[in-house]
Amino acid sequence: MSTSLLYHGWGLKGYRYVRSHYGGGKLIFTVQPQPRSLTCPVCHGRDILQHGNIHRMWRDVSIGSKPIFIQMGIPRIECREC
Repeated sequence: MSTSLLYHGWGLKGYRYVRSHYGGGKLIFTVQPQPRSLTCPVCHGRDILQHGNIHRMWRDVSIGSKPIFIQMGIPRIECREC
């Protein structure tokens, strides 16, 4: 698995692959945002403060008979521009 596969296979831009693990019959990919890709969702400014992450996991399309889950920390940010 690589960051390139995340982008071309799942369309995840600005995230990097951390690890994958297997458990309970499912495959879980852990990704995290690249710090330089963080911007304000309203004004797209880069002058932001990060206030931790909210961890989320969602199910994706299965590969073969294995259910796939993507796990990531969604950054909580505060924009200094808007």
